[in-house]
Amino acid sequence: MADPLTALGLASNVVQFVASTNGLIGKPDGSYRTAEDDTLIRYPVLETITRSLVHLNDGIRFTVTRYREKEKEEVESRHQRVRQRLRAHSKPAEKPVETDEDRRARLHEDKLIEIEEHLSNLCSDCNNVAQELLGALSDLKSKSKDTEATWTTFRQALLTLWTEEDIDARTKVLQQCQDKLGQAVLESLQEFVRFNGITYHNFLDDLVARTEKDEKRFNERINELGGDENGQLQDPKKVDALKKQRDEVLEKHHFQKEILETFIQNGGGQEPTSFLTLLVATARKRRDENVQRQVLEKLRFHDMRSRYQEISEAHKETFEWTWSGDSELVIMGFFFWNSGEVMQMSKEGLLRALLYQAVEKRPHLIPELLPARWAYNTLFGPDDRHWTLPELERAFKSLVSDESRKYFIMIDGLDEYKGDPKLLTEFLLECGANDQHVKICVSSQPWDVFDTAFQSKPSLSLERLTEADIELYAREQLSGNDSFHKLQIEEPTKIDRLVHAIAQKADGSFLWVQIVTASLLEGFQEIHEHGAWATVQYIHKSVEEFLEKEDTRDSIQSGSAESDEDIKLALCTGYLRSLKKTAPSPAPPFERFQQLATQCLKFSGMIEKENGKKNLAILTQLDRAATCLLGQQNPEREQWRKRIQSCVPLVSNPHWTNACPQRTGSSTFFDFAFLAGFYSYVENALREGEQHQLSGLLATAVKDERIDAKFVRLLLDHGARPNEHGGGAAYKTPWYLLLSSMSAGIEVQSNLSHEERVRLGGMAQLFLAHDADPFVTVRGSAAEDIVAKAVGSADQELAGNVVAALEQSKKKNEHMKRKKSIIKKLKQFLKS
Repeated sequence: MADPLTALGLASNVVQFVASTNGLIGKPDGSYRTAEDDTLIRYPVLETITRSLVHLNDGIRFTVTRYREKEKEEVESRHQRVRQRLRAHSKPAEKPVETDEDRRARLHEDKLIEIEEHLSNLCSDCNNVAQELLGALSDLKSKSKDTEATWTTFRQALLTLWTEEDIDARTKVLQQCQDKLGQAVLESLQEFVRFNGITYHNFLDDLVARTEKDEKRFNERINELGGDENGQLQDPKKVDALKKQRDEVLEKHHFQKEILETFIQNGGGQEPTSFLTLLVATARKRRDENVQRQVLEKLRFHDMRSRYQEISEAHKETFEWTWSGDSELVIMGFFFWNSGEVMQMSKEGLLRALLYQAVEKRPHLIPELLPARWAYNTLFGPDDRHWTLPELERAFKSLVSDESRKYFIMIDGLDEYKGDPKLLTEFLLECGANDQHVKICVSSQPWDVFDTAFQSKPSLSLERLTEADIELYAREQLSGNDSFHKLQIEEPTKIDRLVHAIAQKADGSFLWVQIVTASLLEGFQEIHEHGAWATVQYIHKSVEEFLEKEDTRDSIQSGSAESDEDIKLALCTGYLRSLKKTAPSPAPPFERFQQLATQCLKFSGMIEKENGKKNLAILTQLDRAATCLLGQQNPEREQWRKRIQSCVPLVSNPHWTNACPQRTGSSTFFDFAFLAGFYSYVENALREGEQHQLSGLLATAVKDERIDAKFVRLLLDHGARPNEHGGGAAYKTPWYLLLSSMSAGIEVQSNLSHEERVRLGGMAQLFLAHDADPFVTVRGSAAEDIVAKAVGSADQELAGNVVAALEQSKKKNEHMKRKKSIIKKLKQFLKS
């Protein structure tokens, strides 16, 4: 190993490995829980731990392998030089004279080999502990899978296989490896600089140049794997692997750079102990920064737009700064919007947006606010679990309970929230209870529920503030009309009542007043006695409100010879034609593509319910047209792909449908159609023999309550097997997942809805009709017990039918029970 940078890279791997392993099995952090306090260590968590441990250990083994390859090359090179010197002497018995330069080089090589052997031994010790842990994990996974055993902590799980002394011995070995690491790396760095006659500044410059070179090399390789003529990546898995490798290499270079910079600032003369402290502190700092980015990325969602994210900071002389005093002022804002995506009208979206704004500039708060997420990311890397409302609520309450800062929160459009407004107001009032350091400003339409909730709080009604101005505007506009002026002289009292009524009806809307006064002025052209009073009718505040009135819809439809279905079909095909006529070059605005595709999918969803055959043709042409627009002929295809990728950051090679609000995170149009409910497309694809992982789709249908039972029937009819492991479910079958989902409804406090219980019960009937294993148990409960309790509370008749089908299947399939018994005995024999 001629380059101490490799030793620094190894140090980073070892420090991370030791920290993660001690976090799992060591006493100080042994109480780690995977999520909330009631979450247990189960098979999926053990799988995650295994992947993490293998990844960390592979980093060490890979570096050691490179050490040994370089060591072998350097020893061979030294032997070659010795042989050359021997051949240079005429007399074989004559001993070659070693020059000062030769001696210097020999001592240098001996020193490097000594350091390498030391580092290799340290890594071997780490690898031995890793292998022992992987063996224990394998046993624990078998135990969890066979007996469904669970544990509160990983250390508790490990104690079923090892003793306390065994665990402490492994912890001690790892700590000793880390303690000795500082001296070996420091000696490598000092020896390299001394032998080459360079300064540490020279070494740092060389590292910066190497970082730039590596980044350029990786980017060139990634660009070589460009898209095909349709704009699709030729090998997306290889591209993802290269990107991941690039990020890991650059991250290691950044770690090395930070170590060297600090080392130089301290004069380059640290003792091994202080150098080890520097290594550990820098590695932890880099790890913490990575975790902060991961959690922030997880909080962020696509349509968290800038106008929703940012409320301008107050000018230093305004009352907002006066209120905050010497305390830090945290400003957050959110706008509910019922025309947007689910996140823009949900409580989850509200909390994620507010938390993101609070911690984006204060990432050091993340461990305090989201301790479980922090622990998970620290040990295992990016956390792909979904957010839960209790988790987000606790984090937000914890944030605003900190009185060292002042908080100003602006929330608009409460009336556009898709949820229980009463529960939302209760939550906001609870968060803003201490108004000494929390100020919350909310706005909405004047609904009774909000008026009641905030009646004791300071309020501002725009319609009351602007009523006088609106009345003045209306009077001035109308007074300019001769007919109105004449009427004002004849009946001043009625005119005053008219103008006042206009101002009251406006509810603060100047646009509404403009429309009304314009309508009145037009009517005054043909004025007759009391005609003006007949003109003042209720005018709707919005087009949506007007169109939703039953008499309006009847009026529109009665004036059209076409049916409602024909109108939807005409609109849908109109958007489709516009999309098909859009040329990929020059590239149209991405927003136009989004709008056309979104509207087409919107009306296609309506047509699907009425005429699947027609909709199949629409969907087929839509996918073809959109794919063409994203193809090779589009000069901005890369930018378009990046825009789509930003909508679903965690999806590899996302399909174009992810650019639309109807996105499902799919990589193919078939998967999108399945998740979005386009039965006609899915049925046609399967009928024509397209190959898909049916059991995986069946598992998805079980877990996603939006998927209709007819899709389950379709999959089963085309060969999906309830007892076959689904791709996404890893080690569980769709039938097991179905029973597991049902079992959640047994608990007294279960939030499994009535509709979901009936849906799962209907699925169970279908599964049993396709040979689902009736002997499967979930956490010790038999299938018939689960069905009777979970489904029975919603539909006794349905539950009775499913239980009867289970009993009949058990009689018919006795061989399944015997087979399982044999397998169980064989497993027990092999373990013994």
